[in-house]
Amino acid sequence: MHYFTEQNIFIFLVQVFLLLGLARAVGELFRRFRQPALTGEILVGIILGPTIFGRFLPNLYQVVFPQDITQQNMLETVIWLGLLFFLLETGLKMDFSSAWRHRGKALTIAVSDIIVPMALGFFASLLLPEQYLVNPEQRIVFAFFMATAMTISAMPTAIRALSDLDLVKTDLGFLIMSALSVNEIIGWVVFAFILHFLNPSLNLEASKIFLNFCGISAIIVFCLTIGRRFSDFAISKIREYALIEPASSLTFISLLGFLCGAVFQKIGVNALMGFFIAGIMAGEAKALSERTRQVISQMVYAIFIPLFFAGIGLKADNQSELWQVLEHTFTQHRLVRKK
Repeated sequence: MHYFTEQNIFIFLVQVFLLLGLARAVGELFRRFRQPALTGEILVGIILGPTIFGRFLPNLYQVVFPQDITQQNMLETVIWLGLLFFLLETGLKMDFSSAWRHRGKALTIAVSDIIVPMALGFFASLLLPEQYLVNPEQRIVFAFFMATAMTISAMPTAIRALSDLDLVKTDLGFLIMSALSVNEIIGWVVFAFILHFLNPSLNLEASKIFLNFCGISAIIVFCLTIGRRFSDFAISKIREYALIEPASSLTFISLLGFLCGAVFQKIGVNALMGFFIAGIMAGEAKALSERTRQVISQMVYAIFIPLFFAGIGLKADNQSELWQVLEHTFTQHRLVRKK
């Protein structure tokens, strides 16, 4: 069994301090200039990542962000928690009744959001030179794989952008989030189908994929009907028995998120969708106080979200091609001047 060392914990605390502190500060600075805080948070990650920090101070970068799998997993876990709770909090803001009114438009947008990118990605992949393909004989399957990957939406980023623009609770926001949800489900099911052709050993038959899709739909319907009533009942009982609030409701909502996340992950849909559905279930509870909603929202936006989006920037390594181009340009310029 592997245990964290004191050095692991020390470096982890330094990493969180830098990412959270700078992400919050730069995010607020961007907000003051009426720019999305999201941009500032990702920018902090890029600056602290290999593109800037790792390029100009490589030795210090290796000290703060060492290439140690244990150290990386510690930070990755916190970043994942941030993403999961972000989707949970977003679900709490959803007005299911308003979203249901837009179901026809949401389905139309979701389907077109799958067909158009898939067609573009498929035909673009067919034109790739053979040296970019692992197995040129599977070009068609590879093209379908790339096309499907392009259809799966970046749901967290889209929702954060809506939040920064104060559109989450508007009809437009509900329509976009509903369409993203449908897109996510269809996209992952199609992805599973394509995965079968890339790896036949998985034995994913078309009938099994269809049954899986029906099972996913049934679970979502169950969560948004009986699950919503159960959440309302549970939170009502929490208030009836005068349990400590908002801690008790916060614990229940978190447990609901982890349960739904585990179920959705098990059935082949990303756990993010489970947390989002859990948020909708809890958010529809009439007994859930506004104070509890505010506590959850402030906790997520003050800690988890800045860490997640700074973590996105941290993973972006743009230095290889960018700096090679710049170095080549400067080298050529120097040679020309010498001549």
